[in-house]
Amino acid sequence: MKIDPIRQTKFAALLKKFGSAQPVIPSIDAPDAEAPDGIGALITGYMMWDATPALATAAIAAIRRETVDFNELRVLLEGEVVSIIGAKYPHAFERAERLRRALNDVYKRQHRTSLDHLRNQGRREQRAYVEGISCMVPFVAHRTLVAAFQHPLVPIDDTTVEAMHLAGIADPLATTDLVTAWMHKHVKADEAPRVHRALLAFSEEAWKAAGRSGSKLRENLRDRHEKSGIVARPKLPPEVVAPVGDGVPAGTQPLNSAGMPNRPSAHPTRVPLQIVARPLVRPLVIAPLPAPVVQPVAKVEVKAAVKVAVKPVVKPVVKPVAKAKPAPKVKTAQKPAPKAKPQKASRAKLLAASKKSTKKVAKKPVKKAAKSSKKSSKKSTKKSTKKSTKKSTKKSSKKSTKKSSKKSSKKSTKKSSKKSTKKSSKKSTKKSTKKR
Repeated sequence: MKIDPIRQTKFAALLKKFGSAQPVIPSIDAPDAEAPDGIGALITGYMMWDATPALATAAIAAIRRETVDFNELRVLLEGEVVSIIGAKYPHAFERAERLRRALNDVYKRQHRTSLDHLRNQGRREQRAYVEGISCMVPFVAHRTLVAAFQHPLVPIDDTTVEAMHLAGIADPLATTDLVTAWMHKHVKADEAPRVHRALLAFSEEAWKAAGRSGSKLRENLRDRHEKSGIVARPKLPPEVVAPVGDGVPAGTQPLNSAGMPNRPSAHPTRVPLQIVARPLVRPLVIAPLPAPVVQPVAKVEVKAAVKVAVKPVVKPVVKPVAKAKPAPKVKTAQKPAPKAKPQKASRAKLLAASKKSTKKVAKKPVKKAAKSSKKSSKKSTKKSTKKSTKKSTKKSSKKSTKKSSKKSSKKSTKKSSKKSTKKSSKKSTKKSTKKR
């Protein structure tokens, strides 16, 4: 025989007693949001989960005071969130860790910390998306859908189920999932908001009645279910990260009774290294490129260059030509004619005849000497131009020709003058001897 997890008559009495209650529900919407923001409802749901609306209101006020926006809250570490909401907050570390993972999961999917993209989708898609967020709790998911998207749901947590058990409304073996399914089946859509407010007021009163042990209501429920073997204690799934600190990855540490990893220090701001360093994005694995195939290059034989002996060009040495000094006039030394025996009457005639003969004889050898000098000068110029280089100037050739012509003319004139003087002297002597 199947037993209902909720006794309907007692549940109806609960609704009659707390149906008109209006508990103060905190909200943390974005400053420029026109409608209730999905991320704000998600953060509020995590603060209200297994707590009271009064505690959640104080925690939301502290978050508003210490953070600028949702993105700053997303990048905070668990220890920093605990230091903001308070170390004595119920299940503070588990709450902070689940909140951080949920915000980072939304950011990875949408590249921003917002759920506004769900407003244009149907209720089925909205519910599937919110319930599929990492480390999501059914109470927080239903609270987000009710506050941001007006779904007709009744959020239920472990503290509410244990309070209903203590009041005799819920079965001792009823789990949170069974009670949530019963509410969804028996509560009409119009009555869902009223039932939700009534249950919030009822759990807050039970929390106050428990006093300081109000945070132990959830642990009592889980201990009873674990002993009966109905359901195992829920645990956080390990977060796969690279080993840091002492090489022990997060999620492999021993868990305490609350399902959280044991921490060496109880200080709220001191967090182990396994929790501090967590990459938010999966590491990108790049496959190594194949090694390039290097083909052997044929060796090129380089022949030794043959050195060609180049004879240096010998520049012709042009000796400076000395200026020709004018040749001194050679005075033809005429040999005195042999002294003839003095004849008083014929002496003057003899002198006049000798002068005429010397003049006639001197004219002929001078002409011959000029012709010979011209020929010799032409020959000498031809030879000198052939031997001299192209760079020799016209002046040097002129000077050399002048020198050669002068020398040849001097020699020829000397020879001719000597011969003429000898002949003339012989003739004159012969004539003088004949006359005598």
